[in-house]
Amino acid sequence: MKRAILKISYDCDNKCIFCHAEDYKKIKNVHEKIIFHKINNIKDNYPGINQILFSWWEPTINRNILKYIDFSKKLWFKVWLITNWSQLNNIFYQKNIESWILDYIYLSLHWPNSEIHNKIAWNDKSFQSVDKFLKSTSKYKNLELVINCVVNRFNIDSLEHIVEYISKYNHIKIIKFSLLEPKWSWMSNIEKIYVPVDLVAKKIQSLVIKNKTLNIYWDWLPLCVMDWLLDRISNLKTENIEYMSETFESKIYETDFSKRQYSLKCNNCCKKEICPWIYKGYIDIYWDYYLRPYKC
Repeated sequence: MKRAILKISYDCDNKCIFCHAEDYKKIKNVHEKIIFHKINNIKDNYPGINQILFSWWEPTINRNILKYIDFSKKLWFKVWLITNWSQLNNIFYQKNIESWILDYIYLSLHWPNSEIHNKIAWNDKSFQSVDKFLKSTSKYKNLELVINCVVNRFNIDSLEHIVEYISKYNHIKIIKFSLLEPKWSWMSNIEKIYVPVDLVAKKIQSLVIKNKTLNIYWDWLPLCVMDWLLDRISNLKTENIEYMSETFESKIYETDFSKRQYSLKCNNCCKKEICPWIYKGYIDIYWDYYLRPYKC
């Protein structure tokens, strides 16, 4: 299944401690006609695309999100919603989720209880919304969920609790652990939130070993620290997200999968071309002692 992401809003009701979108939040949302035009454009000019992802940062804040989803479904697109779900509980229970026929939902979860999750999200109602959603939708067998957890210093020691919490829901397709992107204001407080790459890798590997029946995936780690989990990468490329459009863009563009960054240590690695690699900020902070380049 080939996909396209439409980023329809930079507004967000959460203020996650790891958010790297500060500059984008200053950009105003475009008129709804432009979004409808983009959806039509994909239908008319990109016949290989059969799923649209509505994203960034919290698309459900956009007052036209219901229209965009309904319009996409009428054009026979499958719809994937990337959300923190904080806005949609009431709407969904009034409208009935089955009438939407949503196919995929990408949901953020930072901790399996309100105290830590809400602290990370900086929203005292965030976890309650996520928890309510998971419980109420477990009966919908055709609805597939991807749970994303951004690993940071507040949850690194208890990732197994997150896995335990969501493992009881059979409509969860993937549990994904993502590396933090070092950007914006948190670069000046790096020690308060970021975790060394090799430690993140060991935690994820341990979870995979202990939970062999679950689909635990990862993103933005160098391949040499996750080499035996190559088939567990979940990113734009592996998810067949071939086209993207930012809120402020009027056109659809091919996804650029090649913007990866490497250490000099990686130059002679024979798996460099398939490595998802890592954000440069981690090399600046932690150096690259943990890298083990493959010999060609």
